[in-house]
Amino acid sequence: MKYYLAVDIGGTKTKMCVFDEKHHLVKTYDTLGAGLSVDSDEDIAHLSKTANEVAEEFKISSISVNLGGKNTEQIRKIMKNAFKTENINIFRESDALAAFSFGEKFSADIVLLAGTGTIALAKDKSGNFVVSGGWGCNIGDDGSGYAIGLAAIRKAYAALDNIEALTELEKEITGENEPFKKADSVSAFRDARDKVRAKFAPLDRRAIASVCHIVEKHCDNGESDALEIMKNAGIDMAKLIVNTNNKLLPYKTSAVAVAGGLVKISRYWKDAFESYIKENSQIKEFYYDANGVIEGTIEIAKKDFEKTEGVLQCFQKD
Repeated sequence: MKYYLAVDIGGTKTKMCVFDEKHHLVKTYDTLGAGLSVDSDEDIAHLSKTANEVAEEFKISSISVNLGGKNTEQIRKIMKNAFKTENINIFRESDALAAFSFGEKFSADIVLLAGTGTIALAKDKSGNFVVSGGWGCNIGDDGSGYAIGLAAIRKAYAALDNIEALTELEKEITGENEPFKKADSVSAFRDARDKVRAKFAPLDRRAIASVCHIVEKHCDNGESDALEIMKNAGIDMAKLIVNTNNKLLPYKTSAVAVAGGLVKISRYWKDAFESYIKENSQIKEFYYDANGVIEGTIEIAKKDFEKTEGVLQCFQKD
């Protein structure tokens, strides 16, 4: 039996899906994200470990990787070392191959990838492409899991300098029960502030994005400040869609497809998201699938496998 591998590597999570030659899903492996902002020759231990586990169990004929990062050659080297094959197709998330493969399912010309980062991608029927957002953390991942986490941290830390009582969200993030008040020395303030800062030091992208789950928990409790952060994230993501739509004009699209981890908590932001878009464009249809990118990657992997098998069969006949 021959198998092929569809891989989605994000900034937070990595998913590897093994399929047999009849296109049945055989097994799924999950590990930490490995999409990095720079390329290198260094190994990524957890990714190599998972890839080697797959290789030990299955004879993989072809590998298709959607990469949410810039480290293409690093990922290629890891995959090649594990699977001993040249049949590796790596396409960066910003190439939009998986995104558009997902969007085609709903006839959506605009696709929003909403996870640790955010990026809006679009194409019209004439083959013109548009991209908005996706500039990366601290710059332009508007509305993303990272942006939600950062907004919550900024709000909580600022609250320590005020005199109002801390909210439950602010207490959990800072580890403090009340704002910082008078102290007998500046060094006492320094020590207290350093203790709070240490919770997220160094300012790791994944750690900040993980705070999104804390915000979600407080949204579940109906806390207004957490709900407001989510609402603002929805509006920020909506602005990416409106900008993208405006650049497509005079071509008009009626549907948007949204994929990524934030879809799992869309109940807290999609009303604001959809309302802003409807008020500022002609778009009326919205489709959500947290696993949209991996589904798009699977479709590409299927075609890559069939292409590889076709080539092998030609050689065998010769």
